[in-house]
This record gives sequence, C-alpha cells and structure tokens, in this order.
Amino acid sequence: MQGAKPSAVTEFILMASTFPPPAWFLPALLLMYLFTLLGNRYMATIWTVTEFILIGFSTFPHLQLMFFLLFLLMYLFTLLGNLLIMSTIWSERSLHTPTYLFLWALSISESLYTFVNIPCMLTDLISTHHSISFTACASQMFFSFTFGFTHSSLLTVMGYDRYVAICHPRATRCSRS
Repeated sequence: MQGAKPSAVTEFILMASTFPPPAWFLPALLLMYLFTLLGNRYMATIWTVTEFILIGFSTFPHLQLMFFLLFLLMYLFTLLGNLLIMSTIWSERSLHTPTYLFLWALSISESLYTFVNIPCMLTDLISTHHSISFTACASQMFFSFTFGFTHSSLLTVMGYDRYVAICHPRATRCSRS
C-alpha cells in the first residue's frame, strides 16, 4: 500500500487535522463520505424532487365538495367585485384621480393574486390525485410572491398618499392641479 493514492476523504482529514476544525467540518466530512460511498449517480436519484403531495383538505374527504363550493363562491364574488371596481373606475371620468387609480391597480393585483392560487386549490379539491409538480409549485410560488409583493407595495404607496393628503394638504393640492 506504499504507492496507493489516498482518497479525497483521507486528504480532507489530513488537511483539516493541521488546524482546529471549524463548525462546518463534521457535516462536510459526512457528506463527502456519503458521496464516496454511494456514488454521484445514486445520490442524484435520491435528491430529485418531481412532485409534492398536497395533504391539506384531503384529510376531510366528506367535506371536500362543500369546501369546493364554498371556495368557488368566494372566488367568483372576489373576481366579480374586483371587475366591478375596475370597470367603474375605468368608465367614470371623474374617478380618474390618483386615489382611485391606486384602487384600480389594487383590484388588478388582487384579481391576479387570486387567479394564481385559488384555481389550483379548487382542482385539488375535486380531483383524486392530490399532488402538484415541482415546476407548477415553483411557478405558483413565484407568481404568488410577486403579486403579494405588488399588493403590499400598492397598499404602502396608498397609505403614504393618504398621509401626504391629510398632513400636507397644500402640497397635495398643488401637485394634483
């Protein structure tokens, strides 16, 4: 064994033994040992995620139809209310002020936010296969966070607009005329 080349794990141990080991040393050593022992091809199949199983309302199978109808009704009322707000602000010329345009943008943001989340939940409630693919979950999370952030930003800007209108009415009147 005189001419045998030491493995990567052995070299790592020899290198780390020359100074006090940091906190990440033991987990890194265990991961390296796992990769050496199992091989890269086998580890890739262990760590690949293709779908997530949704458990939420599937624990109440006798109530799923009622939940579906309730959420569908709430979803339709939300979309109807937001469409009513958007169409009223868009059609009425006197409502084309910054406050109402913020409300119009807020209605669009809320409609898109509910359009991203609720249909997936409704299909999960009536289907027998309660899972979502990794890419669908990632894209739903991205759009949900994006529209949620837009919603929060619009509420912040609307609050600041109201603050300026109340605390500094002259500045507001001059900038809006």
